[in-house]
Formats: sequence, C-alpha cells, structure tokens
Amino acid sequence: AHSGYHHSQIRENMNRLLPVDVIRELGAEGVYKELLPVFYSTSGNTTTIQSSRNVGRGIAEKLKDSGVDAVILTST
Repeated sequence: AHSGYHHSQIRENMNRLLPVDVIRELGAEGVYKELLPVFYSTSGNTTTIQSSRNVGRGIAEKLKDSGVDAVILTST
C-alpha cells in the first residue's frame, strides 16, 4: 500500500514494477551474462534518512559480494 503511488498497471502486469520480461529478453540477446536470482526492495514510507542509508549500504555490500556489475532501479 502506498498512498502516493498509482499501482493499477502493476496489478495488471507485475513486470511493470520489476521488468523481468524485458530483462530476460536482454539476457537472451547476450546483453548481460547472468541475472541474480533475488531482488532487493525497501520501504521508504516514514523511514529515517539514517535507516535508509544503512539499508542501502547493506544492499550495496551484498550486491558487491555477489559480483554484481550493474543494477536496475525502479520507482515504487
């Protein structure tokens, strides 16, 4: 639930939030080598700036440790 976010298109097609369909097409074309089998999501609703920084740093560390070279950021 998000009072400032219109989500009707996402309810119709979850690929509009996390565009796995397009990402897999790009993989089939050889644009990238491998897709990490997990995704990370955060809640920013009333989260303090310091907490957000801590979460972001933790996610960045996990991505780096997994050898990730690039990420896709989507709006929620």
